[in-house]
Amino acid sequence: MKKILLAFFLIALTCQTSAGGENGENTEFLSNFLSAKISTVFLKHGICRDKNDCRKKELFFFAPGWDVLHLSFYSMTDLKVVQDLIHCVLSTYEENDFSPPVKLYFHRKPHGEGIIYLLTKEKPFLTMSIKERKKNGKATDKN
Repeated sequence: MKKILLAFFLIALTCQTSAGGENGENTEFLSNFLSAKISTVFLKHGICRDKNDCRKKELFFFAPGWDVLHLSFYSMTDLKVVQDLIHCVLSTYEENDFSPPVKLYFHRKPHGEGIIYLLTKEKPFLTMSIKERKKNGKATDKN
Protein backbone atom coordinates (compact mmCIF):
# COMPACT_ATOMS: atom_id res chain seq x y z
CA MET A 1 0.00 0.00 0.00
CA LYS A 2 2.85 2.39 0.86
CA LYS A 3 4.48 1.71 -2.51
CA ILE A 4 1.22 2.51 -4.34
CA LEU A 5 0.84 5.79 -2.45
CA LEU A 6 4.47 6.71 -3.11
CA ALA A 7 4.09 5.90 -6.82
CA PHE A 8 0.91 7.99 -7.01
CA PHE A 9 2.64 10.91 -5.26
CA LEU A 10 5.63 10.76 -7.62
CA ILE A 11 3.39 10.64 -10.70
CA ALA A 12 1.37 13.61 -9.44
CA LEU A 13 4.55 15.56 -8.67
CA THR A 14 5.96 14.78 -12.12
CA CYS A 15 2.74 15.93 -13.80
CA GLN A 16 2.75 19.14 -11.74
CA THR A 17 6.33 20.06 -12.60
CA SER A 18 6.07 19.17 -16.26
CA ALA A 19 2.73 20.87 -16.87
CA GLY A 20 2.60 24.12 -18.68
CA GLY A 21 3.89 23.83 -22.25
CA GLU A 22 4.00 27.36 -23.58
CA ASN A 23 2.57 28.73 -20.32
CA GLY A 24 5.27 26.85 -18.40
CA GLU A 25 7.93 28.64 -20.40
CA ASN A 26 6.09 31.95 -19.95
CA THR A 27 5.82 31.30 -16.21
CA GLU A 28 9.59 30.87 -15.88
CA PHE A 29 10.29 33.93 -18.03
CA LEU A 30 7.70 36.04 -16.21
CA SER A 31 8.94 35.06 -12.74
CA ASN A 32 12.55 35.91 -13.65
CA PHE A 33 11.55 39.17 -15.31
CA LEU A 34 9.18 40.14 -12.48
CA SER A 35 11.75 39.37 -9.81
CA ALA A 36 14.01 42.19 -10.99
CA LYS A 37 11.11 44.64 -11.32
CA ILE A 38 9.68 43.75 -7.90
CA SER A 39 13.08 44.24 -6.27
CA THR A 40 13.17 47.71 -7.84
CA VAL A 41 9.90 48.59 -6.06
CA PHE A 42 11.37 47.50 -2.72
CA LEU A 43 14.56 49.49 -3.41
CA LYS A 44 12.52 52.58 -4.29
CA HIS A 45 10.74 52.41 -0.93
CA GLY A 46 13.98 51.82 1.01
CA ILE A 47 12.89 48.36 2.16
CA CYS A 48 16.08 46.76 0.78
CA ARG A 49 19.64 48.05 0.27
CA ASP A 50 20.12 45.99 -2.90
CA LYS A 51 18.64 42.98 -4.72
CA ASN A 52 20.58 40.51 -2.54
CA ASP A 53 19.16 42.17 0.58
CA CYS A 54 15.64 41.75 -0.86
CA ARG A 55 16.34 38.05 -1.41
CA LYS A 56 17.66 37.61 2.14
CA LYS A 57 14.58 39.32 3.62
CA GLU A 58 12.29 36.81 1.84
CA LEU A 59 9.77 39.47 0.86
CA PHE A 60 8.32 37.58 -2.11
CA PHE A 61 8.14 34.07 -3.56
CA PHE A 62 6.98 32.58 -6.85
CA ALA A 63 5.23 29.22 -7.05
CA PRO A 64 4.18 27.82 -10.42
CA GLY A 65 0.87 25.95 -10.44
CA TRP A 66 -1.27 24.33 -13.11
CA ASP A 67 -0.99 27.02 -15.80
CA VAL A 68 -0.92 29.81 -13.22
CA LEU A 69 1.86 31.69 -11.46
CA HIS A 70 1.35 32.24 -7.72
CA LEU A 71 3.18 35.23 -6.25
CA SER A 72 3.22 35.75 -2.47
CA PHE A 73 4.43 38.92 -0.75
CA TYR A 74 5.38 39.03 2.95
CA SER A 75 5.89 41.82 5.53
CA MET A 76 3.47 44.03 3.61
CA THR A 77 2.41 46.74 6.06
CA ASP A 78 2.64 49.82 3.83
CA LEU A 79 -0.32 50.09 1.44
CA LYS A 80 1.65 52.40 -0.87
CA VAL A 81 4.17 49.56 -1.37
CA VAL A 82 1.29 47.15 -2.05
CA GLN A 83 -0.17 49.58 -4.59
CA ASP A 84 3.19 49.96 -6.34
CA LEU A 85 3.70 46.18 -6.42
CA ILE A 86 0.27 45.64 -7.99
CA HIS A 87 1.03 48.32 -10.59
CA CYS A 88 4.44 46.69 -11.26
CA VAL A 89 2.90 43.25 -11.79
CA LEU A 90 0.03 44.56 -13.94
CA SER A 91 2.30 46.59 -16.22
CA THR A 92 4.77 43.71 -16.57
CA TYR A 93 1.92 41.31 -17.17
CA GLU A 94 0.49 43.56 -19.89
CA GLU A 95 3.93 43.65 -21.57
CA ASN A 96 3.88 39.83 -21.53
CA ASP A 97 0.52 39.72 -23.33
CA PHE A 98 -1.35 38.59 -20.20
CA SER A 99 0.03 35.08 -20.08
CA PRO A 100 0.10 32.98 -17.91
CA PRO A 101 -2.58 33.88 -15.33
CA VAL A 102 -1.16 35.24 -12.06
CA LYS A 103 -2.47 35.08 -8.49
CA LEU A 104 -1.10 37.57 -5.96
CA TYR A 105 -1.16 37.05 -2.20
CA PHE A 106 -0.24 39.81 0.27
CA HIS A 107 0.64 38.91 3.87
CA ARG A 108 1.30 41.35 6.73
CA LYS A 109 3.63 39.02 8.62
CA PRO A 110 7.11 37.92 7.50
CA HIS A 111 7.59 34.60 5.75
CA GLY A 112 8.36 31.76 8.16
CA GLU A 113 9.62 28.22 7.93
CA GLY A 114 9.05 24.89 9.60
CA ILE A 115 6.07 23.11 11.10
CA ILE A 116 5.15 25.93 13.52
CA TYR A 117 4.85 28.34 10.61
CA LEU A 118 2.67 25.93 8.65
CA LEU A 119 0.34 25.45 11.64
CA THR A 120 0.02 29.16 12.45
CA LYS A 121 0.26 30.62 8.94
CA GLU A 122 -1.92 33.68 8.54
CA LYS A 123 -4.18 34.07 5.56
CA PRO A 124 -3.32 36.86 3.13
CA PHE A 125 -5.06 40.18 3.77
CA LEU A 126 -5.34 40.72 0.00
CA THR A 127 -5.64 38.20 -2.83
CA MET A 128 -5.82 39.19 -6.48
CA SER A 129 -6.20 37.14 -9.67
CA ILE A 130 -5.07 38.33 -13.08
CA LYS A 131 -6.64 36.22 -15.77
CA GLU A 132 -5.07 35.22 -19.06
CA ARG A 133 -6.25 37.12 -22.10
CA LYS A 134 -7.26 35.07 -25.13
CA LYS A 135 -6.33 36.06 -28.66
CA ASN A 136 -9.69 37.82 -29.07
CA GLY A 137 -8.90 40.12 -26.11
CA LYS A 138 -11.30 38.51 -23.62
CA ALA A 139 -10.16 37.11 -20.28
CA THR A 140 -10.25 33.38 -19.66
CA ASP A 141 -11.48 31.94 -16.40
CA LYS A 142 -9.00 29.17 -15.58
CA ASN A 143 -9.17 29.68 -11.80
